[in-house]
Amino acid sequence: MALRLEMEQAKSILPRLFQQDQRPLRELDLIVAYWPEMVGPLVAKHSRPLRLEPPRLVIEALDPDWLQLLARMQEQLVSLVRKELPQSAVRRIEFRLPEHKKDRGHRRTP
Repeated sequence: MALRLEMEQAKSILPRLFQQDQRPLRELDLIVAYWPEMVGPLVAKHSRPLRLEPPRLVIEALDPDWLQLLARMQEQLVSLVRKELPQSAVRRIEFRLPEHKKDRGHRRTP
């Protein structure tokens, strides 16, 4: 319950700060702050916004199964971002595995 109240408070404050330019918040900061609320705790546990290269948002998925699932949900995720942040530059999402997981499948044992 307390977490929900904190998220509601952040949700009401962050856009005003972003719009009024009182503090140089980047859009990625807002996406990171809203990510668990946008996608839910389970998806947020297995993914994270990594960087924003307008109009592309790069999301890191923690394993190949989550990467495939999130890739299939791309349009829904873009809609969720745009719903929470109507001024968002995000138009598409790219999904990546963490660097250390990318190399795993290519290693050969002697």
